[in-house]
Amino acid sequence: MSSHMINLFLCILSSLYLCFGLLYFCCRILPSKRKISLPLFLCLSVFMALLFWIKRESQHNGITIVFQLTTFLVTLFLFQASFMKKLAVYFIFQLLIICPEILCTSVFIALHNLFIPTDTYTPHNLISSCSPAEYFVIELSNILLGLFLLWKISEILRQCIDYLKILTFLQLLLPLIAPVFLNVIISLQKKPEAVLALSIIYWIICIDSYLLFLRAVRSLAQQHREYLQKKMEIELMKKQINDSVQLSNEYASLRKWNHDIENHIMSVMYLMDMKKYEEAETYTASVLSRLNCRPQEKQPEEDCSHEKEH
Repeated sequence: MSSHMINLFLCILSSLYLCFGLLYFCCRILPSKRKISLPLFLCLSVFMALLFWIKRESQHNGITIVFQLTTFLVTLFLFQASFMKKLAVYFIFQLLIICPEILCTSVFIALHNLFIPTDTYTPHNLISSCSPAEYFVIELSNILLGLFLLWKISEILRQCIDYLKILTFLQLLLPLIAPVFLNVIISLQKKPEAVLALSIIYWIICIDSYLLFLRAVRSLAQQHREYLQKKMEIELMKKQINDSVQLSNEYASLRKWNHDIENHIMSVMYLMDMKKYEEAETYTASVLSRLNCRPQEKQPEEDCSHEKEH
C-alpha cells in the first residue's frame, strides 16, 4: 500500500473521529434542534477528511482555523441552548481535542528523539517528516485517549452545565491552556537568558494554575450542592402547594357537607314541628341513603337512585 493511500486512510479515520466526537459530545450535553441523520454525518466527515488531507499534504496554517470554524458552526446551528452555553461546550470540546494530541505528540517526539537522535522531530516538522506508520501510531493513540476524555467529561458536564459559572470555567481551562502557550513562546526564543526567565515564569504560572484548578473543582462541587439544594427546595415547594390546594379543596367540600347537613336537620325539625312524622321519616331515610351512596365514588348516582327505588 502506497504512502498516499495510507495518508488517505488516516485522514478518513481522523475525520470520522472528529465528527463522531463532536456530535457525541454535544448531544450528551445539549438538546439537538433536529435529529442527527446519517447523510449529515457522512457529508461532514467527507468535508473534514478533505481538510485533513490538505493539512497533511500542504501544511497550510489556515486549515486549523477552518476546522475550528466548522466545529463552531455545527455547535451553533445543530443544537438548542443559550449562546454562552454553546460557546462553553465548544471551547471545552476544542480543549479535549487539543490536549490528547499535544500529549501523544509530545510523548512520541520524546521517545523518538531518545532512541533515534540522528533524526530529530519537532512539533513543527512532525507531520511532514514522520512516516505513515508513525503517524498512524500517533493518531490511533490520540483517538483512543480523546474518545475516553470526551466520554468522561461529557458525563460530568451533563450534570453541571446548567450552573457552571464563567469564572469557574476559566479556572478549569487555565491549567491546560497556559502551559501550551508558554511552551510555544519558549520554543521561539533564541537567547538563553530569555529561555531561563520564561522557564521560571512557566513553572510559577503552572503552580498557580494548578492551585486555581483545585479551587475551581471545590467551587464546582459547592455549586453542585447548591444546585441540588435549590432543586430539592423547588420540589418541596411544589409539594407544599399541591398539598395546600388539596387541603383547601377538602375544606371547601367539608364546609359544603356541613351546610347540607344543617339544611337537612332544619328540614327534619320543620317537619317534626308540623307533626308530619311520616314525611320526616321518609325524608330522613332518603338523606341517609344518599349519604351512604356518596363515599362510593366509582358507583354512579343512577345506580344509587335505582337501588333506592327497589
